[in-house]
Amino acid sequence: MDLVGTVTQVLPGGRVALATGESQILPAQVDTAFTDIARGRLGTGVSTTLTNSGVPFLFVDNTARNSVRYFYTVTAFDVNSVNSGPSSLESARITKAVTPTPLASNVDNSVTFVAGVFGRGQQQTATAVPTIDASGRFSGAFPPADGASVAFVGQFAKQLFSTGGSVTARLVGLGLGDGRDGVPASFTFSAFGSLDTTSITLTLDSGTSQGTVSASSPAFPAAQADQALSAKYGGTSAPTISAQVNFSIANYQQSVGQGRGCLVDAILAPASGTSGCAYNGPRWFDGANETATNPLAGEATDGGGVVPGTNLNNAGAVTGVNTIFVPLAYVNVSGGWRAMEASLYGAIRAADFKVYWGNPGKIDSVIDVTHNVPVPFMADSIGGGFGVLNVSGSNQAGSDDGQPGVVTINDLSCVEPWKTGAAGTGPQGQWANGCSSSAPFVLSDSAELNPVGIYTGDIAQGSSTAPAANPGFLLYIAGRVSMFELSGASLPTATVWTLRSYTGWISGGSGAGGDLGPYAFTPSVRPFTALGADLQLVYTVTNSVLATTKSDLSHVHTVPDPYYVRSEFESSTDQKILKFVNLPQDAIIRIYSASGVLVRILEHHSGNYSNTSLSQGNEMQWDLRNRNNQVVASGVYFYHIEAGDARRVGRFTVVNFAQ
Repeated sequence: MDLVGTVTQVLPGGRVALATGESQILPAQVDTAFTDIARGRLGTGVSTTLTNSGVPFLFVDNTARNSVRYFYTVTAFDVNSVNSGPSSLESARITKAVTPTPLASNVDNSVTFVAGVFGRGQQQTATAVPTIDASGRFSGAFPPADGASVAFVGQFAKQLFSTGGSVTARLVGLGLGDGRDGVPASFTFSAFGSLDTTSITLTLDSGTSQGTVSASSPAFPAAQADQALSAKYGGTSAPTISAQVNFSIANYQQSVGQGRGCLVDAILAPASGTSGCAYNGPRWFDGANETATNPLAGEATDGGGVVPGTNLNNAGAVTGVNTIFVPLAYVNVSGGWRAMEASLYGAIRAADFKVYWGNPGKIDSVIDVTHNVPVPFMADSIGGGFGVLNVSGSNQAGSDDGQPGVVTINDLSCVEPWKTGAAGTGPQGQWANGCSSSAPFVLSDSAELNPVGIYTGDIAQGSSTAPAANPGFLLYIAGRVSMFELSGASLPTATVWTLRSYTGWISGGSGAGGDLGPYAFTPSVRPFTALGADLQLVYTVTNSVLATTKSDLSHVHTVPDPYYVRSEFESSTDQKILKFVNLPQDAIIRIYSASGVLVRILEHHSGNYSNTSLSQGNEMQWDLRNRNNQVVASGVYFYHIEAGDARRVGRFTVVNFAQ
C-alpha cells in the first residue's frame, strides 16, 4: 500500500502502523527481489540490486566410501523475507560426479596448525594459572586470554595448498555496553591473511546469565588456494578459504561484579545469600610480585547492605601511597555502582599492567605485560585504554555529580561513554545525582595533586564525603577503577607500579569483612580485550610428490583377491573390475599369466583428477581383459610394478566365467 498519514507505532516483523489504521513494511525490510519503487514501497537510496553475498560453503561427507562413484548437485536460493512467502529464485541444478580415493602413496600432504595470542609480533606462551596463597597473594601473573581464537570455517582443504601462511585478527576497537540493560559490548578486529584486510565487529551482551557468553564473527576471506592444485581436482579458479573469530566473555559478575554475583545472584556462591566472596578485586604492587598480606583486607563488609568502613585500603600497596581503593558493588559501595560494573565488563581482562611513571605524575606508558602490548591513552572516552581523572579534567564551569573541586568515583558519570548514555542507561540513570555538567569530563596522562573523596556506603555520599587527608587522583586502566590517596604531597616519579587484574572469583580470606576461611580461587574464561594484541593462526602445509621407494610398493595389492566372478565395484553383470590399490602417483603395471605370458600393460597416472579416469588417487582399475580385449580366464596371475627406481612383483587369483 502507499505511505499515507503519520507513523504512530512500530509493529513486529519490520512494519509500522499508519494513522489510517493500515500497516506498511519498513524500507529495507522487504526481500531482495523487491523492486516496486514507483509505488513508494521502498525507501529512497535503498539498493534493489541482487548481489553475491559471498556466503562460504563447504560440505564434508564423512560417510563416503573410497572407490565408489557418487553423484551430487548443489543449488542455491535467494533468501526472501517472510512477507514474500516461499522463494522461487533457485539456481540451476547441475549434476556432477566424484569418486573419493586416498592420495597416492608417495604424495606427502599434511597440515599443522599453531594458534595463539601474539603481542608486538611475539607469541605469548604462558599457560599456568597462578595459585593464591594463605595470605591472599597470587603466585604470579595470569596467562594471556583463552576466550578467543581465529579459525578456518569448516575443514581446511590441505590438498589445495602448496605453502603455508597465517591468519591474524587484531583487536583495534572496544566499545563498552551495559550487561544489565541489554546493551552489548562491541569488539572490532582488523583481520588479514593472504588476501585483503577485513574489518569485522562482534557484539556480546553478558546479561545476568551465570555462564560464559560466546559469539562468532562473520566469515572473512583468509587464504587463497593454489590455482594449479585446484585445477588438478577440476577447479576452474583458485578458491578462497574463509575464517572467523570466535569470542567468549565471562558474565560481568565473574569479572568485575563479584560482590553482586556472590551475595545476590548466587553466580559465585552455591546458594543465594551465601557469604564468602568479600575479598575480590584487583591489586597493586611494586616490585617483582605482591608483598602485601591480605591485599584486599580493607573490604568493608560481606553483606548486601554495605556498612561504611574505616580501613579503605582494599587493593594492595605501593610505595608513596596511603590508600588504594577499588569500588565494588555489594561489598563496599551501594546505590547503583553495580550499573557501572555492568558496563566495565567489556574491557576487563586477566593481565598484569605495568605503569611507568616519568616526571612527577607523568605516565610515560602503561604496558599490558601479559599480552605484550601498550595500553593506549584515551582522553575523551573510557574503554580499553587508560587515563587519569583530575579536577582539571572536570568541567568546572558547571558542576559534577559529586563535589566540585573534589575527585570521587561519582565523577565517572560525567565521562564518556556514560555522559551521553552511549554505553547504556544504567550508570546515568541509577546514580544518585547523575551528571549535571554541561560538557563531559576528560582524562589526562598525568596525575595531579587533587583533593580526593574516598568513601564506602551509598554513592550519594560522594556529594558530601570529606576529602582525604592527603591529595591523590583516580586512575582508570582497562575496566579497573582505582582511587589513590598519596602519603604526602609528592607524585610518583621514575618508578613502576603494577596492577594485577583477573577474571574469576576469590572465596575465603580475612579483613574488615571478617574471617571467611582459607583463600581459594576459581578461574573463569579470560576475555581477549587487549587493544593491539593479535589472535593468530599459523598453518604449515606440505604438498609434494616424493620419489617412490621399495617400501611404498610393498603396500600395493589387488582388490578383491581372489577375484570371484564379480566384485562390488561393478554396477552391472557385464562389468568386471579389479583394482590395484596403494599405488604411487605414477606407475607402470605389467600383468603376466602363470606361464609368463604378458597379459596387459596398465599405465597409472593420477596427478590430475578426473571422474572418468581409470586412475584415481592411489588406485588403478583393470577390466580383466587382455591385450586382445578378451576376458581373462581363471587362474593365478603375476604383476610387476615399475615406479621410478622402485620395482615389485606380486600375484593375485582370478576365478572367472568365460566370455
